[in-house]
Amino acid sequence: MAKKRKSQKRSGSFLANAILIFLCVIWMIPIVGILITSVRQPNKIFTSGWWTVFPHKELVTLGEITIDDNVDVDGPITVEGITATFNEWREGIETDDGQIVTWYGNKRTRRLTVSEEQWVGFSTDLTLKNYRDVISGKTITYKDAQGNTITRQGNNLGSAFLNSLAV
Repeated sequence: MAKKRKSQKRSGSFLANAILIFLCVIWMIPIVGILITSVRQPNKIFTSGWWTVFPHKELVTLGEITIDDNVDVDGPITVEGITATFNEWREGIETDDGQIVTWYGNKRTRRLTVSEEQWVGFSTDLTLKNYRDVISGKTITYKDAQGNTITRQGNNLGSAFLNSLAV
């Protein structure tokens, strides 16, 4: 009987610890995201998620192809031996060597981008500048997703920290 109680106590303890560890891991995911976001460049924060600093596969643009003005874009279009309609080019066509050729913009742009899925490593443009801007209260200038320059006054949290220490 004592063995059964000990076994139940051990399994209950294991289950409680497993649930606690699970909750801690789930709780840590957004905390890691906030920490990573705090050291990223402002333009990167606006254009991509924090998880993109980790190695991942993404389409990397290798070059562009400009369609000659004499080519009728309303019919089938032949580029580098591949013939397709505008809508098919717009969706993207994979070549034999694994590259993806995609029409960029509308028919008037007459531009195709050549890209390839590649592994992208850790982002190296992490900085503590964000902390300096917030703590010092300096004027902060950054570009938003549309390319507009935005200027704001920093919070000057440095004096708030000193006041907290004094109290």
